[in-house]
Amino acid sequence: QPEWDWLKVFFQGTFAGPIQVAFMRLSAVCIVATCATECIEAGAFKPGVSYFPEDKRVAFSGTDAHSSATLVDVHYGSHFKVVTSKQSQEQYVLTQCGAPQAEVAEVDALVPLASNWTRKFFDIPLKTPLTTSTAALTFLETLGVEDRVLLAPLYATGACWQKAHTCNASLEDGWSGNATLRQSQLDAADVVFMDCTSARDGDCSNVVSRANAVQYSGANEGGLLASAEHIKFFALFFNKEIEAISAFEDTVAHFNAAAPTATSTKPVVAWVSYQQWPDRFVMADAAYRRSIVQAAGGVAADGSGFHQSVAGWTEVQAVAGVASSGKTYSLALSAFNNSENCPSACSSAQLKSLAAAAFQPVLQSADVLIDETYEPDPHNYNLDSFKATFETDDLKALTKLSVLRIDGTISADNGLDWYESRFARPEWAVEGLAFHLFPDSGNGKRYFRNLAQNETPVSIIPQMCSVNMVACTGGDPVTIAMLGPAVAAAGPTADDSSLASEARWAFFALAAMFHALL
Repeated sequence: QPEWDWLKVFFQGTFAGPIQVAFMRLSAVCIVATCATECIEAGAFKPGVSYFPEDKRVAFSGTDAHSSATLVDVHYGSHFKVVTSKQSQEQYVLTQCGAPQAEVAEVDALVPLASNWTRKFFDIPLKTPLTTSTAALTFLETLGVEDRVLLAPLYATGACWQKAHTCNASLEDGWSGNATLRQSQLDAADVVFMDCTSARDGDCSNVVSRANAVQYSGANEGGLLASAEHIKFFALFFNKEIEAISAFEDTVAHFNAAAPTATSTKPVVAWVSYQQWPDRFVMADAAYRRSIVQAAGGVAADGSGFHQSVAGWTEVQAVAGVASSGKTYSLALSAFNNSENCPSACSSAQLKSLAAAAFQPVLQSADVLIDETYEPDPHNYNLDSFKATFETDDLKALTKLSVLRIDGTISADNGLDWYESRFARPEWAVEGLAFHLFPDSGNGKRYFRNLAQNETPVSIIPQMCSVNMVACTGGDPVTIAMLGPAVAAAGPTADDSSLASEARWAFFALAAMFHALL
């Protein structure tokens, strides 16, 4: 009601953030009923007993940078794990909750700490994790621990993350949000998974300096499957190794089975776009794009020939300083701004037409075009948009009705799922492309839509989430069983659990009341 607007503004500006943080801190309190199965019972720890049996452990082979993770490693002790993050030069000592924290000498005996490295200690399984990287979210979903994440990054696309947004459980944005509130939110988490400021340049100071920060480096791996194997890395923090092994095996199997085996024709695929600042036409030949095309049964278009034969082209590494990252080829409009083309000053439209004409050989070379031109609202981009952008109406890909976009799966707010779930589930990208390259291949449709067949984006909405998100409903997350020998636990008593439980519910009830007003 209008008469309550003043109260709404007051609560939203004064209490929403502090209540949110207080709820996070209370959620970290381990109620006995939950800890009884997740943790070693008080007084029941047995030195020398392995709480991480060998048949329930993960390993990173690191033998092939394209198919196995090389930036992380793990070593198991009897009641603790030592996880190594090579880019941030850190060790994360993960102690089974209910067990005493490992002594420095114990950890050193297992994995010595290198000079200038940092060592951090955490209890597992985590209870209130956060991530500032949307690329990490699908790993948590795949492991079934998304209910423990009490604040979702603002631009998350997954259904459960959007569901969290609907109950004001959003992590303040690092660019435009309230910096003080964001710091309080991050401080309240038991672990914050985050990217380094510039891992490839060796700058991970933002991770190292935060006591509860853990680097997520999966997006920096050398291959799609290597990135996906970081499911095992996340699993280590939740005692979810068994689930991670199964999930990764499933990813590898589907990744390798997407391309049809009985085909002699491999369509040529080119990734193209028109970009601004500065204005240019682009052909992207990054290694990960090439890998997706090859795994889907196609052939990636080679931009090197165009670079050598057409004046005005520039060639750079897809990731600066990383030769294995592939190439990006650009044709800048400014390259055509000369007296030969325009006796007087060229207009922007003239320059674009000249560059578009020079870019035509790239478009003509491909059986399938993937148009990555940025569009804030994907619903507004159609085949006419493509023709206007590239100033063409006569292409092989048009004849074959094969002009694709990567905005086929988006959030309700038009965020592209391509930039979120693909890191954990690269098989979805491969299967999604194979669906269009070989319509009879039996692959599922994901990420890609075909402009030439008038396909529109499919939206992921909050109602698609069937998980009980603690951020919205209160209570406890789903219990995670210990990997090793568990001790029969006593039930909760008023002395040891009621205070934490009642306090948590009091704060949640207060937060829910404020949310109803907001």
